[in-house]
Amino acid sequence: MKYSYIWILICLSCCKPVDRKSVDLKIEKLDEYTNVIFIDSLYSKIFNQYKLNFKEISCSFYYLKSNESNGEYFAKLNENCIKDEIGYCSFFDEREDLLILNSDTIKLTFKLDPLTMRMYSLILKSGTNYSIFTAKGQSASGRGSQITYFVILELNKIGNVHDFFEIESRFGNINNILDYKEDGRLDFLKVSNDEELGEFKLTVHNVKTQQREVSDSILLKYVKDDQFLILNSTIPLVLN
Repeated sequence: MKYSYIWILICLSCCKPVDRKSVDLKIEKLDEYTNVIFIDSLYSKIFNQYKLNFKEISCSFYYLKSNESNGEYFAKLNENCIKDEIGYCSFFDEREDLLILNSDTIKLTFKLDPLTMRMYSLILKSGTNYSIFTAKGQSASGRGSQITYFVILELNKIGNVHDFFEIESRFGNINNILDYKEDGRLDFLKVSNDEELGEFKLTVHNVKTQQREVSDSILLKYVKDDQFLILNSTIPLVLN
């Protein structure tokens, strides 16, 4: 079976081979409005081989009670579709928000809007079990609404929280989490502001250490509606 690929190549004389499955490519600036790609297509096309088998839990949070005088709001995940007791306590001051999973209470750095939260489960080949939440920030608006926050709970064999991690990315979704080095550890794609207005850099980080896993990156220019122009890349690209 033949496959049709569009390979966009420019001079590689200054690039050294890397220990990857294909060589580094550098992407020349494309026509501004005809060669754009949706961010989720970028994740799925380029990083498809590193994707993980997430299961979305089709539940939503609802506000159960509040104490406006004390700035406390408590939301709960709909108990009709999941056996776990999951709640979220918001504070509209400097107090840390709380994510509650059964008997475990996790203090968060992020302040999330529970009504935007989505929950996923993941079991790695090693048997490690995760519950993962994505959400927008409290009162997010403007550019703040571009940021997706992730809370990753690593569970032990009986379902209690063994460890947890908080990460964030602009234009993020569950496909930001992957196993980029194929070593059985969680990595994530982080999209952050670059030096020029309207330009963003995609980099690969380890979930536990938050450090960059590789020096590879993709430089993107925002066009509209989560569509981007790829300005250059040191990550192998196959766009069809």
